[in-house]
Amino acid sequence: MLKRSTLRLNAVSLAVASFAVLAWLHAVPGLFDRFGTLRGVDFLQFYAAGWQVAHGQSSHLYDWDAFARLLPTFAPGIGDLLFLSVYPPQLALLFAPLGRLSYLPALALWTLVSVALYLGSARALLRTLPALEPYRLEAWCFATGFTPFLQLVAHGQIASLALPLLVAARYALRVSQPLMVGLALGSLIFKPQLGTFALAALVFWPSWRLLAGLTIAATAQLVLVAVMLGTGSLGDYLGVVQRLARSPGVFEHKLWAMHSLRSAFELILGQTRMATACWLLGVAGVVWLGRRAWSRHQSPDVRFALICLVGLLLNPHLYIYDLVLMAVPLACLAAWLVERHDAADTSVQYLAFALVWVPLLGPLAAITHVQLTSPAMVALLWLLARSSTTILGHE
Repeated sequence: MLKRSTLRLNAVSLAVASFAVLAWLHAVPGLFDRFGTLRGVDFLQFYAAGWQVAHGQSSHLYDWDAFARLLPTFAPGIGDLLFLSVYPPQLALLFAPLGRLSYLPALALWTLVSVALYLGSARALLRTLPALEPYRLEAWCFATGFTPFLQLVAHGQIASLALPLLVAARYALRVSQPLMVGLALGSLIFKPQLGTFALAALVFWPSWRLLAGLTIAATAQLVLVAVMLGTGSLGDYLGVVQRLARSPGVFEHKLWAMHSLRSAFELILGQTRMATACWLLGVAGVVWLGRRAWSRHQSPDVRFALICLVGLLLNPHLYIYDLVLMAVPLACLAAWLVERHDAADTSVQYLAFALVWVPLLGPLAAITHVQLTSPAMVALLWLLARSSTTILGHE
């Protein structure tokens, strides 16, 4: 088992090094960081969508030419940087208030909100994991130094919105409330690829109440959009979804930057039918492992970790900032491991610990064409699925 002194050294080192790098990168004035990248680069697309809604141009939200012309007016000097409006209209509604500010103040405010959501979610989760109380320093250092969290902040991305929903779903699972689980996971529709969490929950814990919760939450967001922006925006977005479905590879130029199971195959085999076939087989294998592990573990923390791990693995569009959601299952598994304190869990412990660090190695995939994150998550699922019934007796 990992010694506490080793955990503390790793946790503190990760936090200090991560924040030092982030501070050095942004310790320059202006719109761009030390390497000339726009600050909060991905935030630009959310800001532009919010600006359109705030200024009465929501009817042009999915006019890609108009959207592209707007971007340089908000951030002069971005060159050929291009984003297309591909997110659901409810996000444009959410960011409309920020659209009334100029870009940098809007980014600063969103960064504060995003960090608050992350830290608030971490605090709420840790308060319900008493086994980690003796490891508070290590837990907070790992949480704040977690590479996906730093990347989330640096990119101005939106995965922080999903964290409170995952924490709420985990609580609902602990108290065996499938309707609440469905309401929480169904609310992830603002980022459709996160619907894989709902799919995993339905496969492992089939329930009409769960399905009802998913339906209610998703419908509520769609109704809100229809009322605020009109049904036309939903129709326009459906057209975007169809375009993306026809040519997904066109919109994914940096496979090495992705951490999905699909990208792991495509890095090796290219964006070919063979890669797609291998990915579909991998999906079937992941679901099988998840169901086997679910049937062998009664711990709610392990079961929710399984929903999250399988949800992440089924997600075909998983960038490093979305891996911030992996913090939830890792915390759940850490608490479970501490409670059991069983030497037979050593492999699970080391692999969960490795998943804190593996995202740091993501850029190497551009050279090696080998992505480590999804294989490590699959290996963790495999270890949980093969746990012996004698070990399960401790739960």
